Amino acid sequence: MKSLSLTLLCSLLWLISWCQISNSILLSGNWYKIAVGETGIYKITYNDLINMGVDVNSINPKNIRIYGNGAGMLPELNSQNRPDDLAENAIKVIGEDDNVFDVNDYILFYAQSPVTSNVRQNNTGFEHKMNLYTDSTYYFLNTDIGLGKRITLRPSLTDTPNYIVTSFDDFQYHEVDLFNLLKSGKLWLGEKFDSILTYNLSFYFPNIDTNQINYKASVAARSGVTSSFSILANAQNILNLNVAFVQLYSITSNYFNITTGIANFNSLSDTLNLSLTYNIGDSTSIGWLDYFEINARRKLIMSGSQMLFRDMTSQGIGNISKFIVLNSPISTEVWDVSYPLNIKEQLTVTNGINKEFIVNTDSLKEFIAFDNTSFLTPQFIKQVTNQNLHGLSSANMLIVTNPLFVNEANQLSNHHISYDNISVKVVTTEQIYNEFSSGAQDLSAIRDFTRLMYQKGQDISDSLSQILLFGDASYDYKNRITNNTNFVPTFESLASSAPISSVASDDFFTLLDSLENGLIGSMDIGVGRLPVKTQNEAQDVDNKIINYSTNPNTFKNWRTDLCFIADDEDSNEHISHANIITNTIDTSYDCYNINKIYLDDYIEVYDTLGSSYPSVNQAIENQFLNGSLVMSYVGHGNETQLASEKVLTLATIQSLTNIDNLPFFYVSGCEFGKFDKPEITSGSEGLILNPLGGCIGLIASDRITFSSSSFVLSHKFYDYLFERNQNGEHYKLGEILKIAKNLTSSEADINKRTYLLLGDPALKLSYPEYNVVTTQINDINIQNQLDTLFPGDTINIKGFVADNSGNTINSFYGTIYYKLYDKERMDTTLGNNVNTIYLFLRQDSVLLQGNDNVVNGMFQIQFVVPNNLSSGYGFPKFSYYATNNLIDAMGCFEDIVMSGSQTSIADNIFNEMQINIYPTITSDKLFVKMSSENVDKLRVNINDLTGRNVFNRNYTKSDFTDFSIDVSILEKGLYVINFFDKTNSISRKFIKK
Repeated sequence: MKSLSLTLLCSLLWLISWCQISNSILLSGNWYKIAVGETGIYKITYNDLINMGVDVNSINPKNIRIYGNGAGMLPELNSQNRPDDLAENAIKVIGEDDNVFDVNDYILFYAQSPVTSNVRQNNTGFEHKMNLYTDSTYYFLNTDIGLGKRITLRPSLTDTPNYIVTSFDDFQYHEVDLFNLLKSGKLWLGEKFDSILTYNLSFYFPNIDTNQINYKASVAARSGVTSSFSILANAQNILNLNVAFVQLYSITSNYFNITTGIANFNSLSDTLNLSLTYNIGDSTSIGWLDYFEINARRKLIMSGSQMLFRDMTSQGIGNISKFIVLNSPISTEVWDVSYPLNIKEQLTVTNGINKEFIVNTDSLKEFIAFDNTSFLTPQFIKQVTNQNLHGLSSANMLIVTNPLFVNEANQLSNHHISYDNISVKVVTTEQIYNEFSSGAQDLSAIRDFTRLMYQKGQDISDSLSQILLFGDASYDYKNRITNNTNFVPTFESLASSAPISSVASDDFFTLLDSLENGLIGSMDIGVGRLPVKTQNEAQDVDNKIINYSTNPNTFKNWRTDLCFIADDEDSNEHISHANIITNTIDTSYDCYNINKIYLDDYIEVYDTLGSSYPSVNQAIENQFLNGSLVMSYVGHGNETQLASEKVLTLATIQSLTNIDNLPFFYVSGCEFGKFDKPEITSGSEGLILNPLGGCIGLIASDRITFSSSSFVLSHKFYDYLFERNQNGEHYKLGEILKIAKNLTSSEADINKRTYLLLGDPALKLSYPEYNVVTTQINDINIQNQLDTLFPGDTINIKGFVADNSGNTINSFYGTIYYKLYDKERMDTTLGNNVNTIYLFLRQDSVLLQGNDNVVNGMFQIQFVVPNNLSSGYGFPKFSYYATNNLIDAMGCFEDIVMSGSQTSIADNIFNEMQINIYPTITSDKLFVKMSSENVDKLRVNINDLTGRNVFNRNYTKSDFTDFSIDVSILEKGLYVINFFDKTNSISRKFIKK
């Protein structure tokens, strides 16, 4: 069983405020890191120092110092006080008076277990708090920066005591962390009740008082029916705990339930034998022990070589208490360890075989008595290289890496410094822990360091905007599982029993305002993670990022392509969500070419292994190989594939070889982005870690998500994906996701926290930077009415490459690649699963493609309209991509009518008249200019991109003089307006803004 110091952690934290010192104490001097596992007095000998590498003969023992911030975890609430850098502890050095550290000299210091305890809210005893991140507390020894802090003597008071202490409060607990049932969240459970249904535990309280003993037990069970636990103490039943049933096959139910109970018991024996039995409800029942806590009173009789004691009943305003430690050897010393940084040696009065002292007990005081015969020994960890994170200047980007990957992190840092002209600082997790969490792993230490760097920024030029976590993470902070991957830890939620509320999120490191806590708040900076587990993986990912940004082979027209994939279930909800986003993009950024791979648009194949979409997988694989600026998926998924029909499996992902055509991938679905489960390689990890292809980065969820909330987040993301900031620059990936999350629902929304960026947050996608402008078609300025074109017609296009101010880039010499897309067409899905078809527009049929030269920024393209142009009138799309392998540009032209047939053209009345609409982008009115002597009546209707009719009206000749149509009531978007007489029609497109 485990007992521990009951010193309140807050007493230490309140002593050391968040003052943001200028330099770390580790800046200079020789430092040696040591570890302890339990609370007590530790001894460092002459030989111990030699084994650490200390030159004992050259040191003055009076200069020996020990630094460390004691037990417990840092707070998650930013505004709560915490240590800033390492604090010096008062120690005792035996034999230092001669200024020489002799063979028989030694150091004594008080150290604490990483587990802390606090007084219960109802003052009925104490409760423990496990350290989630470490099983050791770390201290730092120094020998050469000046005189050290020493434990001072405190005499016993001469006041008359009003309270006599002859017994004290003792506290023990039992908790072993063996199982994380969801492989998610902070909660780990202990002994498993399955094949074994009874466990026995023994606690020893020397010289126990006969007062009541207080027990607290926490147990868990997963069962389809109510089950229970029975607890016996010394063969007497003291507590029965019922645990509620769970819905075994529901993902929205708790996976297990927890019950906690408290009982009191009297014992005349110093040994307490506990027996815990699980009473199974049925064959589905499995139980676990979470923890036991026992509060007991003991007589204040010296027991063992070291004994911690405190008395809750002695504290009170104005109280002066006399402590009588019975049966104390003559060598017994007493230290007051209530404030671990400022320990006092409490002088005592010997009264026979007892030690007595009088102290003020306005507050709870804790002491340790020891007989100087036996001490604990710390474990030497390593000599610490000088460091000074507190003294770092501000930077635009932080890269936090595991020490294993520091070379690769520096390589990526140098790339950003030289290529992106930003300031970058690379720090290791070990360096952060040393200065901000006393050498122990602690998530808040990384966040606190990030917050310090964020606060150092003075303006946009030097302010922190991105943090990259360079290394994989794990739900297991303490390496309890084999092949663990806890290189740079992530935030695991307190919620650990319900799949829909348990989450892992890197957003924790970005919530930097004073009142933000856990995952509640607005992101102040962007964050991304490279989930590398080996140096080879780290180098491969570096190579991908640098190649993506700098290799001339990546300057290809895939940069103008987008691909949207949608699942086929849930009444076409996923297709609808994808279509809404593509319509938004087509309205505002119509020069991007969108390929829609909707599963229900393909034939579903059934066999003994289930259903699948071979054609979908082939289409997706082709899209990867051909390249795409962005790929997107919306629908169901799991850790290693998309959709239930085995779309984009891990095997396919790991076989991709598209290194020069890497897309960015957004996956709006469940668990595909899991990165903290060492037992598997998720689909997202496979895509980012594939050294020969995959993707350059992706956003995906690491847990179960809800479709509606996920859609809101993805829509916000695409709202900013192609936007530019106030400086006219495209946003970095981390910035886009930060903005999207901050604009999405409430700050406490767990769904958005499940989505993370696996990739470099400081990366900008390979957007074509400049514009390709069409000026003339067949020597007619595009501002004028252009002739309708038919198959076999020759078309001559002129234009130029323009900067973002519209000026010709005269120095541009390169190649322009062009495609002619057929007119938009209505497509319909097959209704494979829901027997409900979905109508949608697509424009992805390439009629021809080619390339030509750009000279002095000018180009001219000539070709013949192909015969495979679809029938009917409509608007094709000319798509352009120009590059000189240093810079690139994109553009399109859609304002010309083509028809695949000239049948009855001579009889078409519209051949004798012209219809123009203006402006083609309007917020209220659409003006129609037409001329024809033969048209008396005209019917006008307007359709949105789903084909839905939103306007229908008849007009007569009297309306044609001042012809306008009110479109103010229409929603924003792209529309097709159709004009009809008795037998003919013509169409135009416009945008309602």
